[in-house]
Amino acid sequence: MLILDVPQSGSVAGVTSSRNRFGQYRRTRAVPVQPRTPKQTVNRALLTAGSSAWRTLSDPSRTAWNDYAIQIIRTGRLGSSYNPTGAALFSGAFVLNPGTVINDPPSALPTYVLSISGMTYTDPTPGPEALTVDIGTTSLDNTFIIETSGPLSPGVTSAAAVRRWRTLPSAADNLLPNRFNMSASPVALLTQYKYLFPSPVSGNTIWFRFREVFNDGVSSASITNTLFQTFRLVIA
Repeated sequence: MLILDVPQSGSVAGVTSSRNRFGQYRRTRAVPVQPRTPKQTVNRALLTAGSSAWRTLSDPSRTAWNDYAIQIIRTGRLGSSYNPTGAALFSGAFVLNPGTVINDPPSALPTYVLSISGMTYTDPTPGPEALTVDIGTTSLDNTFIIETSGPLSPGVTSAAAVRRWRTLPSAADNLLPNRFNMSASPVALLTQYKYLFPSPVSGNTIWFRFREVFNDGVSSASITNTLFQTFRLVIA
């Protein structure tokens, strides 16, 4: 049920408040399901280990991570801006570099260097099946993690309406994300995409989200850029 109210998120008693592209709404609260796929089990274990590692940091290291977090602005589900915590950024870096405790945050906020000029899906009927991303400005030093919505109806015209993002994996077991080298264009995505989804059909819309992973010169660790860009691919 759509309502006119202040932005709200969460559940009270049997009612859950949320929002979509049409605005604020309420629905009957659903009992959450906790799936335990191999990937989720690994990620949860890494996040737990990351939280424990955060508590082992020295006070100066925790202060440095918190100071770094103040410079970063993210957008929440309700469209409001917020600063992440230093612990959240540290845990994210810990997951990206399993088992590595990164005492120092990045030396500076990174800039986003990749320019996506287009994406192409080639149907297998006229020729070999292919899914590629075309790059206007390439990245010579950094790699990228790519997330996808999978095939959606053409009515999903905003990335904010995507309910679930799936990371293109490096193997069929879907445990680790693939890091794509963007030093030359185009970049082939079909193999990783088909680990997750079947071939799209005419009329499908697929959203992609590109996240940069850069190697910081001070910490010598891979850090996920807080900036990302999205692209909407319409299957003809």
